[in-house]
Amino acid sequence: MESKYEWGLGDFRLAESYSQLVKYYLDNSVHVDKRLNWQVKEVVWKGDDWSSSNPRGRILLRNQHGEVLTAKYVIITVPLTILQDGDITFIPALPVNKNAAINTIQMRGAWKIVCRFKHRFWPDKLQQIYSVRGFSSEIWTHSCDSPDSDVKCHVIVGFETAEPAEEKSVLSGQEVLDGFLSHLDEMFGTISDPHPATDAIMDHVYFHWSNHPFIRGGYSSPTAHAYDLRHVLASPVEDRLFFAGEATSLRSCSTVPTAIETGTRVADEVCRVAGLIPCAKL
Repeated sequence: MESKYEWGLGDFRLAESYSQLVKYYLDNSVHVDKRLNWQVKEVVWKGDDWSSSNPRGRILLRNQHGEVLTAKYVIITVPLTILQDGDITFIPALPVNKNAAINTIQMRGAWKIVCRFKHRFWPDKLQQIYSVRGFSSEIWTHSCDSPDSDVKCHVIVGFETAEPAEEKSVLSGQEVLDGFLSHLDEMFGTISDPHPATDAIMDHVYFHWSNHPFIRGGYSSPTAHAYDLRHVLASPVEDRLFFAGEATSLRSCSTVPTAIETGTRVADEVCRVAGLIPCAKL
């Protein structure tokens, strides 16, 4: 799948985290009206009552406080779980095939923990582990200890998705840390050093996306009996409602690059319908 990305093969790390990506888009959209803490709870996009009280035929968006905005076109980019849980009411309801796509494509739980250690206790060339029975199903390592630099960084990342991740959504951050360190001690401990991870931990960051009220999962995944449903999910509804986000990607799913691609796609779709020249990519 990765060979289909516009920018080719390769993995890259952002030097200053994803905050730099957010800042880039914010800096390039300073004139856009942005509403924070404005949860769209209802989208009224056509109907007899709608047209009689709305002669200009604009879509009505109502938030959690009953406040209303209107728009000619609406782009829906919320996570798939938000649509599946019915947080947004569409009046009239979305087409049957659109709802089938929403409810069939899976988006399950995910968590990640990043631990920094005083020193490296794992093999020098070890970069990734898939653990079938351990506390974390995926483990990644990164170590920087160059004699030419003062930077000393020894990091291990634990990552997990789907049912095993959802089972851990009830655990506290300390419980996850303890379980992960115990897992690492079991793998890398020796007779002389039985608890290398527990003894060398400096600090950590942990997040479980299932527990975020506006995310509730990690990302969508390839799903049985869902052939062509991503195309259905991505398709506009009567050229008024448009859909973007990684779950709508026709190239692949689950990544930030593909999510960005869908944003570009849907912006071009709206420009086409509105008779505008597509905006240059940010």
